[in-house]
Amino acid sequence: IILHRLGRYDEALRCHEKALELSKVRMLSWSGADSKPKSNDNLAAAWSNKGATLRSLGRDEEAISCYEKALETDPHDALAWHNHANTLHSLGRYEEAISCSDRTLELDPRNVPAWSNKANSLACLGRYDEAIQCCNKALEMNPQHALAWWNKGNCLDGLNRREKAIACYD
Repeated sequence: IILHRLGRYDEALRCHEKALELSKVRMLSWSGADSKPKSNDNLAAAWSNKGATLRSLGRDEEAISCYEKALETDPHDALAWHNHANTLHSLGRYEEAISCSDRTLELDPRNVPAWSNKANSLACLGRYDEAIQCCNKALEMNPQHALAWWNKGNCLDGLNRREKAIACYD
């Protein structure tokens, strides 16, 4: 994660791959035991982190595959759903992004960025009224969330409500 934050994505990717390799070895070592590990959280996190690094490298399709593996491992991982939604959005797969955002919000209804990102996907489909509702939810929880204001302004502009849009940008 530190390497990723430092922008050293290739090194981070190698570390994620090593973590996944070690996770497989760990799971195999438990295969003959009477009790298996109670949680696959580490494995899901490793897949999710690899997905984030691949996304930073512009390898969105590969990132999608990693998020799907993370979610197969832990379908309650709100961050993996959120990252999956963002990546789908960046690929122009807005309906799928909305579905993933909905799942994120089922798991974490106070996730302000997820509300804002869902609004952005809805807006890309011309569903401005729904998008504005999502922005309003985000802004109820965090009135300082700049992206929610930006998205709301874009939606209002899309509805030719220019004065209200300008107020959002201020």
